[in-house]
Amino acid sequence: MADIVKLTVSVISEILRNDSSDSDSSSNEEWESLLKEKERRIIRPRIQGYAECVVARYTNYDFQHHFRLQRATFEYILSVIEKDFVRKTTDCEMIPFRQQCLIALWKMAMMDSYRSIADRFNVDKAAALRAVRRVTHALFKVAPHYISWPTNDQAQLVMRKFEENSRFPKIIGAIDGTYIKIDAPKENAADYVNRKGYHSIQLQVVCDHRAVITHCYVGHPGSLHDQR
Repeated sequence: MADIVKLTVSVISEILRNDSSDSDSSSNEEWESLLKEKERRIIRPRIQGYAECVVARYTNYDFQHHFRLQRATFEYILSVIEKDFVRKTTDCEMIPFRQQCLIALWKMAMMDSYRSIADRFNVDKAAALRAVRRVTHALFKVAPHYISWPTNDQAQLVMRKFEENSRFPKIIGAIDGTYIKIDAPKENAADYVNRKGYHSIQLQVVCDHRAVITHCYVGHPGSLHDQR
């Protein structure tokens, strides 16, 4: 459960970074810099065959340790979002779909730098950034199909199961929150400093009796009290 919440935080964090970069000039400059680096075709030594050979030989334990997901869950995710990666043109070479997903999950799980990710997966930094953006937005599109509030009948079942497990009546979900670390905003930066002393926004998650996420809300500044 903790790993799933961490991945949820990472996905939302990447979405926020991507949305911000669309309007933030400094981020645009970073993106242009990455593209220029690709155009220069600088050849640097990188790890060869990590996604194709090394990951394929990982045990299920090793795979989950590195990517925070069971291998079977990863394969299911591939089947769900694959249609968003159908190529509309063959004009340029594209990183294999599976490798793009591994790159994105590695970024979310390890919060590694794009330079390090590029070395590990034998791609340039611009390609790694694009892979993370594609996978993040694909996950965001399908999220409502998997994160949904219980219907009337489902709610009755959830409340009954909570009472059976904990003896607390009429409980429809377990709620908790966490902080998503962000760069200091240009406006009202002080509002985003949380009680731990860094800039953030808040994420609230509700789970049912199976620890399945049924609601996810994000956006309040980090300084807002948890009880709000």
